[in-house]
Amino acid sequence: MTNDWTTNSDGSVTFDGSITFPAGFNSTTGAGIVIFGPNGGTTNFGAIATGPPGLAPTMTFTTVQVASGTALPTTNPAVVFTPASGSTPPNYAVTNYVNAGATGAAGGTEILTATDIEGTAAQGSFIGYSTADAKAQWQPEPCGGYFFTNTFSATSSTTVAVKPITSITISAQLRDWWPEVSGQFNVIGAVDTRIDAVARVNNATSGTICGYGLGQAGSSAPPPVLQPYGLSSGNNVISAGSAATIYFNAENQTSSSNPWNTTAGGVSAGYFSVKVAPVPA
Repeated sequence: MTNDWTTNSDGSVTFDGSITFPAGFNSTTGAGIVIFGPNGGTTNFGAIATGPPGLAPTMTFTTVQVASGTALPTTNPAVVFTPASGSTPPNYAVTNYVNAGATGAAGGTEILTATDIEGTAAQGSFIGYSTADAKAQWQPEPCGGYFFTNTFSATSSTTVAVKPITSITISAQLRDWWPEVSGQFNVIGAVDTRIDAVARVNNATSGTICGYGLGQAGSSAPPPVLQPYGLSSGNNVISAGSAATIYFNAENQTSSSNPWNTTAGGVSAGYFSVKVAPVPA
């Protein structure tokens, strides 16, 4: 092939001839640098290869809250592009603009003058829920406390079936409550006696039983231990505003004709306690 140079009328030059690329040229790149001479063209370097990939771009997101009722920016979200620099990758910063919620309505009346709470506020009261009418109401705070004694005298040695040992009086409480009792005493019995520990409400001989401890038959029976007894939603409830006396008895469960008695109270001889347990409103 001849290598022809033709000068065109506009001053440009057209070369028609062969060009030789050195061995190893990567023709898939589609690019190269050549030098043209009288006998044709020759590249001044070898193949041009694909370079390494650039840094992957990063994205950051920001949310900006705009006051309720304020128009949001026309461009939303707004995107700011920062080109790569050295080893720092390019970044797309995305800002989303959102409106805040509308201001709520003003609050209602103060608690102390609210019309949907039953009852009247008083010292020691709090707001509770009444299942009876599905309403909130002023309720007295839960009562509570322990009352204890281990100071009592020995009972006389007789055949009497019921012998009061001691009692504890609880002052009126702000709400209904149960008496949760505990106690014990030492028994000097007979071969045919069985002395139980019994706690009764407001009457030593006929009051409702609120505590019981099973004794053992015999003259050397171990001390009976008093436990709460008969407490439920409708039994042994002491009404709010009413004081109550809880009696602690030794009661023989047999018809023995032999005398028996209990010893005096003390650290190792016996005790009696009452816990004020509030009834759930």
